[in-house]
Amino acid sequence: MWATLSEDQQLVHDTAVRFIDAELPLTATRGLHDDPRGYEPGWLRTTAELGWYGLLVPEELGGGCVSEHGLLDATIVAELLGRAGQPGPFLPSSIVAHALAVGGST
Repeated sequence: MWATLSEDQQLVHDTAVRFIDAELPLTATRGLHDDPRGYEPGWLRTTAELGWYGLLVPEELGGGCVSEHGLLDATIVAELLGRAGQPGPFLPSSIVAHALAVGGST
């Protein structure tokens, strides 16, 4: 539970809740347990379009966040995905994107 979110952070929270509830309810998550990928590719594309994997990447490198606090925005999304038992690669993808943005590709 988040006690003090800014308006922008509340927007991130509310958007994530609506999306997860509509697109990946617990029943759908359970259905992915036997899938070798462990996630739905269309859902992964849509979450990328929402910008979830670029929250820890600077805007000038193609990332960005709503509230100017990417780590908090990513934490909000991660908490909500965890609550829903989301099996996709949000955390590792976000960490790799951040590492590449900070350290480059070398």
